[in-house]
Amino acid sequence: MILLMIGAAFLIGFAAFSRWYRRIWNKNLSLDLRFSEDGIFEGETGEIVETVTNAKLTPLLSASVSFRTPRFLSYDGQKFAHEFYREDSVSVFSYESLARRIPFTALRRGRYTLDDAGAAAIDPLFRAKYICGSPASCSVFVYPRVKGVENFHIDFQRLTGQILARRTLVEDPFFFRGVRDWTPADSMRHVNWNATAKTGALKVNQFGSAQSQNVLLLLDFDGYNKYDHEELREDIIRIAASLAGTLLKSGAATGLVTNAPESGGVRMDPSCRNGRSQYFHLLRRMACIDAGKTVCPFSRILDRLCRRGPDAQCVLISYYAGPELDERVRRLSSRGTAVSWILLRDKSRRVDDKPQSETFLCEVEY
Repeated sequence: MILLMIGAAFLIGFAAFSRWYRRIWNKNLSLDLRFSEDGIFEGETGEIVETVTNAKLTPLLSASVSFRTPRFLSYDGQKFAHEFYREDSVSVFSYESLARRIPFTALRRGRYTLDDAGAAAIDPLFRAKYICGSPASCSVFVYPRVKGVENFHIDFQRLTGQILARRTLVEDPFFFRGVRDWTPADSMRHVNWNATAKTGALKVNQFGSAQSQNVLLLLDFDGYNKYDHEELREDIIRIAASLAGTLLKSGAATGLVTNAPESGGVRMDPSCRNGRSQYFHLLRRMACIDAGKTVCPFSRILDRLCRRGPDAQCVLISYYAGPELDERVRRLSSRGTAVSWILLRDKSRRVDDKPQSETFLCEVEY
């Protein structure tokens, strides 16, 4: 009888303890996630800092933390076809904060977020598992790879030398030189109507020139189809990232325009600027490009540039060279804008379209 009473009291105590533990196990418990850096390059290794803080007397002897992670972040060399949940066991004692660094490898450029975090604990009697969610989340930019451009077989030294040597001459509206005959390439806003009335023929104002070191990178994703390799699109962005670094390092203000959508909260800004901050701004934009879609035909962007007359020379990077694009490039060149065209080709496919404009042909086998 006494043994039964002791057993009953023991079971009642167990039940009461389990109810109490269930109520308090996650009190003053917090989980924090952050990346050790705001951005890393494609193929590099970074770290996630996972911090669990238990600000109460009751320890967590058998717990785990988990978070949802994208498939393009690889842990311990593992690769997954879809996003997945990473779970790690942890023991946190009374009033303890435990920080752990988790290495990962960035497999593909993009902006990636860790979210849907949570913690779980098993009561000390191993009878039940308790789970709670956490608002912890963090994001990282994975920049396009800028190394290995020698594999593209482009004479980058000649290309960048040509761009920098041009120092594109642009009209200086404060340096009036006179008038000349109108040509179809001239904008009607430059017509000198007084001189036209006197001579009976269209005349335009002629201005002096000033040097511009601005370079605008144009990324064209038109013409992609199911037979094209995905790496072809990625290489457009990698070449642009490599060129941006070289041009900015040499002092050329550099900007970026593309017809692919950009996500990730980065402001679309085609302005040409200098400096280290501009370099990382461009890298963040390139990380967020959705290269599988377009928001408009690239010929429309070139039409806009023709009308506006950009205060920059242009570097067009594309894998499509249809007649419409070729005609726009020649028209832009005829209006005094220097254009360098890098054209990517997949060696395994026969392509018949050959632009009349001068190009830096880049053939890569995928």
